[in-house]
Amino acid sequence: MYNDYTPSAFARSSPTPMAPHGHTMKIIARRARIEHMAVELLRLSSSLRLPVPVEEIYAHPPLQLWIVDPDRTPPLAPPSDETFAGRQSIAQAIARLVGESAWTTRVRLMSTKPFTPDDIATFADTLLVPTALLSALNDRQRAPQIVSALFQVPLSTAVKRLTELGYLTADPKIVQPDLSPEH
Repeated sequence: MYNDYTPSAFARSSPTPMAPHGHTMKIIARRARIEHMAVELLRLSSSLRLPVPVEEIYAHPPLQLWIVDPDRTPPLAPPSDETFAGRQSIAQAIARLVGESAWTTRVRLMSTKPFTPDDIATFADTLLVPTALLSALNDRQRAPQIVSALFQVPLSTAVKRLTELGYLTADPKIVQPDLSPEH
């Protein structure tokens, strides 16, 4: 017999398997806020174009978001076999500078706490491969190697962004282009 203490057959104590958990929703929301900031930085610096001019943004920050030291050179990429690793390092340096800034957009969206290492990586990736520019490409242009070349980002960053945005659904076979000189 049922009484007041018998749980209903229709009551669920946990979300359905398809519903994201609260923690996942917080991560998604945080990543969306970070992407919004990256796009806003690109808009303010008139840099929403291919390839994103991170060197120029680093040297000439919009709204004087950070102080440019003329003696400071852009960060060098750690030794890597990946092409465009230097641009990735500059984007990460910009992310660190934005993460430490008092920019009102950052404070409004993220609070005054500095960016975490994951926030820095997310900001750098979305700065280099903005969703708006990636979505403007046709299906053929969204191949990882082509995205890497167009956006001038390491192949791993191209694969990561394509996967995050749902353009790659399975572990793709990434074919490195043959860059050997022809006879």
